[in-house]
Amino acid sequence: KSQETARSVTEPFTKSTVNVTHLENRLSHVLGLDEDVVCMQETALTCTGQQILDHCLSREGWKSEWGPAGKYRATWGLPQPGKMHQGIESSLAAVRGGVAVFTKGKMPCIKMPDVERRDANRIMMCKVPLGKGNSWLHIINIYAPCSIRENAKVNERQLKDREDLLSYAFQTLHAELGQVPTVILGDFNTTFADSTTLQWAHENGWLDAAAWQAERDKIDPPHTYSRKGKGGQGEVQTRIDHIYLCPIAKRAIMSCRTRDVEFIPGHRVVSVTLDLPKFRTSALDYK
Repeated sequence: KSQETARSVTEPFTKSTVNVTHLENRLSHVLGLDEDVVCMQETALTCTGQQILDHCLSREGWKSEWGPAGKYRATWGLPQPGKMHQGIESSLAAVRGGVAVFTKGKMPCIKMPDVERRDANRIMMCKVPLGKGNSWLHIINIYAPCSIRENAKVNERQLKDREDLLSYAFQTLHAELGQVPTVILGDFNTTFADSTTLQWAHENGWLDAAAWQAERDKIDPPHTYSRKGKGGQGEVQTRIDHIYLCPIAKRAIMSCRTRDVEFIPGHRVVSVTLDLPKFRTSALDYK
């Protein structure tokens, strides 16, 4: 029985997405999340940083899978009065970017090969075996580029890069995987209204988990990111962190929640609970 548990998943489980804004400083808070699978963005770690955290995670009963490591940066987030981020002098720190997937206990997770793109450190794929292990739930974790509205040229380029990455995940990668249960999640750095790719996904049967839950609760979908307004006036709240389920995977959704986590600045955690046994009658074997 223990051997079966170690290689496949047969019970409902919860997975979450969160932008950690540099994992080195927030590892203990991430491990405190009551989730089976945690997908992170903006981990900002070098290869050395990933290796050291691997050791820490193993001691705490977690398994880690990493996207490509970032380049070393002696100081990350230069300290500025009144700013959210503070300077970090560390050999573990990298330039911004990076994605990772942590799994708790015996929850299995197999990383798939890194994609060959210039923004490869912003996307990764994993798969979780279902039932007897001959079917898989695929997870695509994304940290999309953000836009800088004060700089029109940079903003235009990043908008294009962001849509290109999202389109690559929803259309190219999912098409290559075939008709298998797939979840695409992460910090997309865009709202549904501003993304042609997310609108395409909706039209083609993908389920926005938070919007689905909000409709059931008869409320507006909750925001996932907060920042100060222009000139430091007021607060701007947007929904840029998402969990999308493909037409097959959405059959297994049980619930979705959005919540604050102390010491993870700006972003909120979005979690979804899936009833994996439902995949047994709908998911195709992945060879």
